[in-house]
Amino acid sequence: MAWQEFYLQPTGDDRNSGSDSNNTPTLTVTGGTISAGSIGQTVFTAPSGTPFSGVSVGQYVSLYHNTDTVSKFVGQVLSIGGGGLSITVSNDKQTGTALTCLGKGDLTTTALSSAAGAVACNVGGAWASLNLTNTGNALALPYLASTGTSASNLRINIQAGTYPAYSATITLPSGSAAKPIWWRGYFSTIGDLDNCTNVGGTLTGGPTGATRPQFSTGSTGHSFSVPAWNWLENLEFSGPPTGGSAVLSTSGYVRLVRCRGTATSSASNGFTCFGAYGGTLHAIGCLFVYNGGGSATAAMFCQGYCSLVGNAFQKGLSGLLLQGQGYLAAFNLVEAANTGISYQNTNALSSTLLNNVVYNCTTGVSIGSGATGHVLAANNLLANCTSGVVNSATANAWTLQLINTGFATLSGSQTSGLFESFQRGAVTEPNGVSPFNDAPNHDFSLTATALARQAGFPGTFETL
Repeated sequence: MAWQEFYLQPTGDDRNSGSDSNNTPTLTVTGGTISAGSIGQTVFTAPSGTPFSGVSVGQYVSLYHNTDTVSKFVGQVLSIGGGGLSITVSNDKQTGTALTCLGKGDLTTTALSSAAGAVACNVGGAWASLNLTNTGNALALPYLASTGTSASNLRINIQAGTYPAYSATITLPSGSAAKPIWWRGYFSTIGDLDNCTNVGGTLTGGPTGATRPQFSTGSTGHSFSVPAWNWLENLEFSGPPTGGSAVLSTSGYVRLVRCRGTATSSASNGFTCFGAYGGTLHAIGCLFVYNGGGSATAAMFCQGYCSLVGNAFQKGLSGLLLQGQGYLAAFNLVEAANTGISYQNTNALSSTLLNNVVYNCTTGVSIGSGATGHVLAANNLLANCTSGVVNSATANAWTLQLINTGFATLSGSQTSGLFESFQRGAVTEPNGVSPFNDAPNHDFSLTATALARQAGFPGTFETL
């Protein structure tokens, strides 16, 4: 799959075209004028001289008003005119073999003024913030124009650093099944964080002193909203969206890899997956935290189809709240919540809980009274909890099947509400004996003498 690379870094400039990792553009021309060329083409003419004589066909340029601080349109150069006086750029009205462009560049729809001398142009340079996604800017929803046959999949490479705290919700643009958008964090070299885990503030497996890109917000709604066909990797999000629902929320098909969502308000979830009957989330190796004090909400709240593998969920009324459709939750850690995994699915769809560790929760797993789906829970390990598994489902006696569940240091009952003997292969660790090598330091790999079967992957999880 071909990717068109763009770059975002704390020392960049949002007026740049984002097409290379330099802080400054190779060329800036102010006081220019835009006009319409052929269909799907915009012409930018400099006020004088031949400043574009060194520009090549195919380079990306950014167009914005002289007084703007953020690009309105990014497109590729199709031709150079007048020996370098003007450039013709492919815009969003191109069809057939249209090149990749960002934003509205066609004069019938663009936010740019065609008044003489009103527009500036940058060639090259990295972007500086997610303000580019605000309405009317180059990466705004729904103005992402990448539909032509020559348009590439977009990959935005985001350098580690602390980015501006945003006061309003940041909504990323939508991709498509054929042309997804990949937001990929890195430290100093692209790809250097792709196999790292953050344990207690230290990224293991990466460069010395490495950190991830940090995004925060004080929005009163969803802090960061991620629509369909986006892929987020090696990024960290936090904020107190008072009165809102989540620091990070998704709808449609979304993939998260080694990301973090931390809620610091008592009115928000760390993460919410929306899109009932249509939202699909794949989360791998992530950490979701409700850190707002008390236990009012969840570290992660899911309403769509979700595949959750190798993640950590910490704190909240529920560490992992499943309330939508079918789920696969495998090899996860749920820690320090009132209820570790709360299943309240009212759709008659099957879900699987496989090889999860629930630790230091009041109730390990709870099946709600209105649940009508079917849950297969196999090879899970519940430790240091008051109660193990509580099944309150009344609509379907077959709701829950337990296989090879491990119990360690429970002060109350292991199970309640199971239909007849719907548990097979349960094992109980000796009272007071931990099956983990070093749980206080989040190493949940099993000791050589642990009776639990298969549980505890991947061993060391993302932690605060």
